[in-house]
Amino acid sequence: VIGAASIETDWTTLSNLRSYHFIKTGPETAPPLVFLNGYADSWRSAEPLIPHLARHFRIFALDQRGHGQSDDDFDRFTIDDFAADAADFIRWVIGRPVTLVGHSLGSLVAQRVAAENKDLVSRLVLIGSADSAAGSPALKALHEALITLGDAIPRSFVQDFQAGMISVPLFLDQLAIFASESLRVSPIVWRKTMESLVADGKVVAARIAAPTLVLWGAEDSVFNVEAQQRLAALLKDGR
Repeated sequence: VIGAASIETDWTTLSNLRSYHFIKTGPETAPPLVFLNGYADSWRSAEPLIPHLARHFRIFALDQRGHGQSDDDFDRFTIDDFAADAADFIRWVIGRPVTLVGHSLGSLVAQRVAAENKDLVSRLVLIGSADSAAGSPALKALHEALITLGDAIPRSFVQDFQAGMISVPLFLDQLAIFASESLRVSPIVWRKTMESLVADGKVVAARIAAPTLVLWGAEDSVFNVEAQQRLAALLKDGR
């Protein structure tokens, strides 16, 4: 239970026959909202938002492939693969258009879903996003660091990674939760997902029809303000 919201945990098998974990909360009759987690995160990154949204939406937070408690035995972890999963989840688990909220990696996935499945997304929210991940110096540096680590991701690296994602201090227990979720992610998923991110220069923002809200922080360590403003300028109906 978070605040007044009771969290239900569930699993579903999508059309690729893999198992995906997700949580759901909020009134069953409320408009559906789907949250897509960031890189090496899980549904827990949506946790601070839930008390503010659960009275207004039926919230679904999906552990994307290889993240959280979802299956990780995939050959590929491209943005297109994540987007196909998310579209499948919306179509078959929820069955109606949603407000789609994506954070970081999840925001790039959400853009792809909205651009290619206009019937599934009524509104879009992009948090800490960009028009493309390929130009981010921070992601390039992280990719290079992962190469040097080899087959293991040390706990100290994960803790530093999560601490480096914030500029306003969090409660230590919340930061510990984020780090523990990152430690769930296998080294293969860390590496393959990052390889896909730094290589994917595809830009789809101009094809998004849904009203879109872009939220960013001036001290974002992954996508700078210029990248996020560039994204906002491409959107047909964005603010």
